[in-house]
Amino acid sequence: MRRITSFILCLVLIFSLSACGNADKPTPESPSTGTEEPTDPTVPSTPEQGTEQQPSIPEGKPNPNPEPYEILDPTVMPEGGERNGVKYKAYKGVVEHLFFHPVIAYPEQAFDGDSMANGYDDWMVTVDEYNKILQSVYEKGYILVDIMDCWSETTDEAGNPKMVKNTLYLPEGKKPLIISYDDVNYNYYTLGDGFTYKLIFGEDGKLWSWGLDPAGKEVVSRDLDAITILDKFVEEHPDFSPFGAKGCLSITGYEGILGYRTHTDKEGWTDAKEANRQKEIEKVKPIVAELKRTGWTFGSHTFGHIRLSEASLEYAQADMTRWLDEVGSLVGDVSVLFYPFGARLDGDDVNQSGPAMQWMIEQGFRIFCSVGVESYSKIKKDAVAVICDRLHPDGTTLRTNSGRNRYMKFYDAKDIIDLDVRPEREVGWLKPAEPAKPVTPVVPETPVVPETPVVPETPAVPETPVVPDPPVTPVVPETPAVPEVPEGSTPDAGASEAPAPGTDAPIEVMPEGNTPAEETPAEPVAPAEPAPAEPAPEGNAPAEEPPAETPVTEQTEPAAGDAA
Repeated sequence: MRRITSFILCLVLIFSLSACGNADKPTPESPSTGTEEPTDPTVPSTPEQGTEQQPSIPEGKPNPNPEPYEILDPTVMPEGGERNGVKYKAYKGVVEHLFFHPVIAYPEQAFDGDSMANGYDDWMVTVDEYNKILQSVYEKGYILVDIMDCWSETTDEAGNPKMVKNTLYLPEGKKPLIISYDDVNYNYYTLGDGFTYKLIFGEDGKLWSWGLDPAGKEVVSRDLDAITILDKFVEEHPDFSPFGAKGCLSITGYEGILGYRTHTDKEGWTDAKEANRQKEIEKVKPIVAELKRTGWTFGSHTFGHIRLSEASLEYAQADMTRWLDEVGSLVGDVSVLFYPFGARLDGDDVNQSGPAMQWMIEQGFRIFCSVGVESYSKIKKDAVAVICDRLHPDGTTLRTNSGRNRYMKFYDAKDIIDLDVRPEREVGWLKPAEPAKPVTPVVPETPVVPETPVVPETPAVPETPVVPDPPVTPVVPETPAVPEVPEGSTPDAGASEAPAPGTDAPIEVMPEGNTPAEETPAEPVAPAEPAPAEPAPEGNAPAEEPPAETPVTEQTEPAAGDAA
């Protein structure tokens, strides 16, 4: 009987693991998709908390004597304008902002052709691509700064609160860069799909990632997770973070935080689930403390990853109240709100601050981040707030021509994207560049030239009729005496010799190319003195030629141009 019971329990466990790994996985966030509000507008819905068993996870603890980690204020110029032999200079320009989703540790699992593969391809980068991006921005002179050091709250002359942009004092020749990370929750849909499972303490007391490789083997590493990779990179390149800043973690709450199931369910809550939740809370607290000690900060991504642009005031308040209770109580006070899907609060916080934004400000939020095509920021005039846009290195921006051009200040997508592991999909910049097409007027079709009228043959001039000599009545004169003509005498000069009777008069030939105005038979020539036909004047044209069509200039369309 015990064997049968054990067998049934094993089947239940296998079923629960498979269901968790495959059923109803939410799609990674994108600007074009969203989640619908639950039917209950006051309590955001969440997936049921997982109770599945996992392989034993190392119970590491933080080092009781960790290496000191110094965090400095970039708004204060070092004494003498130098620190460690490096000159510092005031910077008031744009602070660039990149953000990432969880990075893909095992591409063969993420890009396995299932329903999630293209979503991962669109919105995420692999570990290899992430490493190359960090190296590129480092080589281009960017350094990490804390988003909360870029703006401060102060008061105006009348004592009213307002936000101001801070002057940053940076190493000479360096540029500031904020990095943020969305969905750092290690959600159920990513487990077993090519991602790490959670953050833990390693034997050295530092933060490591824990997970299972494609063969199901446990892997503890610092090289497979975005957080641990950046920690390691800063250790190897301390000048990348001269102030000790790392990144800002944008987290939801509906499936816990950092891989620990610290959330509650709205239905079916039991004492056993609450006991498990309390254990998870105790495990994650030292993880949070170590992150904050080593330069990481936190921001809200709402509790249920809701689209704030469409949420009612009541729904937005209920969602954020739950976040503050279940997440804020663990990570501490936060002042940054990262919009899910990039959907701005109140629909349009650029031009107006609605009641939802005002309520969020009352809860302590000051910086509101969306997604855009540049690192845009604006200090609100009607609220104590700053709104921002940030850029997203991902498969979409790595594949497109517009994305590649826009991110050139950070890296060249050709040097980053790993097409050997990604799905075979279109890559815009692999196409041969087409030369710009000048606006050329359309050459109209050659107008039909009317056929040249057939020039009638020059009518033959009728032969001059032979006029017989009139009959002559011979007069028989008296026969004069014929004087003798001396030998060698000639007729008198000037006498003309008449043509012999019966010969034709000469015919005058019409010059070539003349066209008669009208085909008319020549009048018969009077018998007495036949006149030659009069030639048509030179240059006569056909009666009338149709005008040529007016050329039409073609208007060509301009080239087509190119946010979670």
